[in-house]
Amino acid sequence: MEHLLGAIYNYLKEGDFATLITVDTVVQMYNTEAPEETVCPYAVYQIVTSIPEWTFTENSENCLIQFNLCSDGDTCEEVCDMEAALRNALEFHDLTITGAETISLVRVASLLSHNDGIWQINMTFRIVFELGE
Repeated sequence: MEHLLGAIYNYLKEGDFATLITVDTVVQMYNTEAPEETVCPYAVYQIVTSIPEWTFTENSENCLIQFNLCSDGDTCEEVCDMEAALRNALEFHDLTITGAETISLVRVASLLSHNDGIWQINMTFRIVFELGE
């Protein structure tokens, strides 16, 4: 899973999505948990499930990856912009994973919430990739 997490970070650390979560030149995208002192806007991502799938000729992984996008804006506009940029960056993208080939990458769910002054969108993507020999 290390290769998948690294591929996600390396792909998203530049571009429109990265611009929206950059504070003081730091791209605020964290694996599993943001540091306690993190200020909005930021993103946290993690692998929710990873299920192996085998046939007689193929060995693949079917993974759910969840992104938590956070903003402390007065409205949901900033977090919705983050959601759109992430969706545009990842949906149907051929993610480069060491030792594997992407078969599909699609968004399967999104949820907008507002708690304690923080707007949050939880997005889940499904990625299926075939492992190399």
